[in-house]
Amino acid sequence: MKASVIALYDLPESMEAATSATQSAIEHGLDASLFRAIPADYARNSMAWAGLTLAYYDTRFSRVEATIGCFMSHFALWGEVVAAGEPRVILEHDALVMAPVPVYFSGHIVNLGRPSYGLWRRQAEPGEYPLFSKKGEHFPGTHAYYVTPHGAAALIAKAKEVGVMPADLFISAERFPGALTEVYPWPIKSADTFTTVQLKRGCLAKRAYGSKYKIL
Repeated sequence: MKASVIALYDLPESMEAATSATQSAIEHGLDASLFRAIPADYARNSMAWAGLTLAYYDTRFSRVEATIGCFMSHFALWGEVVAAGEPRVILEHDALVMAPVPVYFSGHIVNLGRPSYGLWRRQAEPGEYPLFSKKGEHFPGTHAYYVTPHGAAALIAKAKEVGVMPADLFISAERFPGALTEVYPWPIKSADTFTTVQLKRGCLAKRAYGSKYKIL
């Protein structure tokens, strides 16, 4: 199965992490390659070119331009999935594949990533379930998920309707009722040690913040 790893080509930390992510994906059977992320300084142009607007969300926790760039990187990959007509695993640069990814899913938008922050729920048995880790509210991060052309088309259509916001909050049960599933145990985790998106307040709210976690 094809996988794309989103990387900021001009940021050494991102390229180093993305290279590790790609290698781990290949080692576990994915046909993985890097995908050039949309940088913050081009984010609004990319959003305008796609005909999208900025949705209202709490901007106290993250850099707006970086949030747009992250969302638009995912948006561009959704377009590729639709154009290719085949499913894909989408990974952010901090993803680390720990186990083989299942080859069959019942859902069209499937979280594969272990939650990277806060409290989360688990399942008693392995399998694919309706979104569960964050009380079924939204994706527990967008560092690792599977999407089909049908799912990607739905994501694009909803983005045009509601606008751009943090990608994990966008992919929610409210916006995609009954459409989101999640695999347990999660075959992929986030190995993040830095952020280009979160402000200090966001790091304190979502993750342990300290000298080993850098805000770039």
